[in-house]
Amino acid sequence: MDPSFSDMAKDASKPLVLSETKMALALRLGARILAGWQTTTEESATILMVSSSIILEALDGSLARIELESEQVQRIALLVDIDLCLRALFSNPENILGFMRMENNNPFFDGCSPIERILTGDLDTFCKTATHIRSLLTS
Repeated sequence: MDPSFSDMAKDASKPLVLSETKMALALRLGARILAGWQTTTEESATILMVSSSIILEALDGSLARIELESEQVQRIALLVDIDLCLRALFSNPENILGFMRMENNNPFFDGCSPIERILTGDLDTFCKTATHIRSLLTS
């Protein structure tokens, strides 16, 4: 059995072996989450470190196989973790899907939206953003 994506996000040090078919499915999941958050194709490509054409193939279901680097898989895992946290935090679909685009005056976000933080491209910032959102579950 493959590890869950949220488990991977919590412990990226564990080795992960996925087939190219499963990687394509994982990429499709990440692209769909980002589409739900109203990211552009280019923004999704930046976040997932693939081309815009790959994002479009993932979204339309025509991407059958792809080989992803470990950082790309970790980014998908973080997206899944954030999405699960948002679904646990909110019952309103507008908040679940809109939170990532909302300006946030919390000191961590400093007036930026969570998606703006993730779009910096820096994996450490992405991880810290996911950790901050996860911490909202216990506050």
